[in-house]
Amino acid sequence: MLLAGSAAFAQSLTIAPSTNPSVTVGGTQQFTATAKGFTISSVKWEAGGVEGGGATNGKIATGLTGGLYTAPTALPG
Repeated sequence: MLLAGSAAFAQSLTIAPSTNPSVTVGGTQQFTATAKGFTISSVKWEAGGVEGGGATNGKIATGLTGGLYTAPTALPG
């Protein structure tokens, strides 16, 4: 049997940790992105809906496949 056309490849992007981590005030949490079936060229890391975050919801330092989140030093009101 001969099949013509392009082959289908499974693609997925996994963010870890995948559940809501518990980070203390001023604490940090490392996030990673792992691709299957394609190459990651860039990842936008956001905190509180803002790329890179901010003082209210914490900041996330962006790397190609990882982001280090730092929680704010006081809980948002």
